[in-house]
Amino acid sequence: MPDLLYAFLDEKPSSLSLTTTGMHRQTDAPISFRSYGWALFIDLATVMESVEPMPTVHGATVWLTGLPSAGKSTLAGLAADAMGGARLVEVLDGDAVRRTFFPELGFSRADREENVHRIGRLALLLARNGVTVLVAVIAPYRGARDRVRRLHSDAGVPYTEVWVDAPLATCAERDVKGLYTMAGRGELHGLTGVDDPYEPPAAPELHLRTDRQDAAGCAGALCTHVERLHGVTTAGVRA
Repeated sequence: MPDLLYAFLDEKPSSLSLTTTGMHRQTDAPISFRSYGWALFIDLATVMESVEPMPTVHGATVWLTGLPSAGKSTLAGLAADAMGGARLVEVLDGDAVRRTFFPELGFSRADREENVHRIGRLALLLARNGVTVLVAVIAPYRGARDRVRRLHSDAGVPYTEVWVDAPLATCAERDVKGLYTMAGRGELHGLTGVDDPYEPPAAPELHLRTDRQDAAGCAGALCTHVERLHGVTTAGVRA
């Protein structure tokens, strides 16, 4: 007896659309209906012979690391806007993710490493389901970043590291969130680059100097890089 797919319906359907994992087909497969309600029986062998697989959508994780106020969130937002029309894109902003999902974590070295690991896991989950994930997170310790890279490598998911680079003095002058001012007053301790270390990437796939190029130019370079590595078509960056 052939395998049958069945369901009970409120009324007779005018057409039938089948969706399974990785497949979709509008079908004219043999259907029988019973008088006590619309009981739908489909010969799966008949359907599967002509089912065409959907195109595989590959995701990727793009990790933007750098000092506070180097421009990570700005570039991630601009790049996401440019890429969003072509495919699924998600920005994971470090402050927002920590505040929303991991508020119990502090700023000790162990907690910072755990924060990076958790965000890396979250990015991997999205990326392996077809999302291009732009992670704007300081991730100050090289070992923690390398651990996230290995997670992606082991899962066969593309991963690229982008160093969003600007001198400490430039970042302190920008001081987007007022952190450097607070540190200077002694109101904030453990600020990355001031009294907590930042370990720059040894060999990032892309190095962006935001003190030498404007935001639109850096975001454009980021989009070009992602498109070349992961086949993401972009619409262009709007400053």
